Amino acid sequence: MKRLIQKFTERIYLSYARARCPNEMLDFSDCLAQTLTALILVPALPQESRAILRLIEELQELFPETHFSVLLEKSYAARFSAGENLQLIAFAKEEDLAFHGLPKKKLQDAVRDRHFDLVIDLHEDFDLVAACLCQVSDAKLRVALQHPQRDFLYNFQVRVAAQHSLDLKYDSLLKYLHCFKTLSHAPETDLMTA
Repeated sequence: MKRLIQKFTERIYLSYARARCPNEMLDFSDCLAQTLTALILVPALPQESRAILRLIEELQELFPETHFSVLLEKSYAARFSAGENLQLIAFAKEEDLAFHGLPKKKLQDAVRDRHFDLVIDLHEDFDLVAACLCQVSDAKLRVALQHPQRDFLYNFQVRVAAQHSLDLKYDSLLKYLHCFKTLSHAPETDLMTA
């Protein structure tokens, strides 16, 4: 019964989010160059924590001036360590998620009250909690791996082959971010008409 209610809630929420989702043109290079705060939404994948930790380290190298917040379940928080530019936001499913599957107001406010320029959703498949928190963050640039249910929620999606490992998928994501970020530092070429 709970699963049925969560599926119904997901369908209703996606319709609601689709209606509210802004459809604006963005300069990804410019957005990435101006990113001062970023939220990383981490899936509950204990066997893949090495790939996630590596990606977070590489993101910190790519965005050295950016303050990162990592949102993850409390049970996995011990695997991550906070640092100078890295803050952990831990939540417990039993306490912070409602029966119908959406985050409770307390968790939504924990994300909403911080200003994030960039949100990176590391879930391989669609996750309602991550999608909701991504929308609540009101970040200008929302990044994720491509998934049909995410098409209108995330404005920067990376399409990768389904058979690839999570390591390779995260590598692709990082390469795209790197390419767009370095575009902002490239000198503009003088265009002359023939």
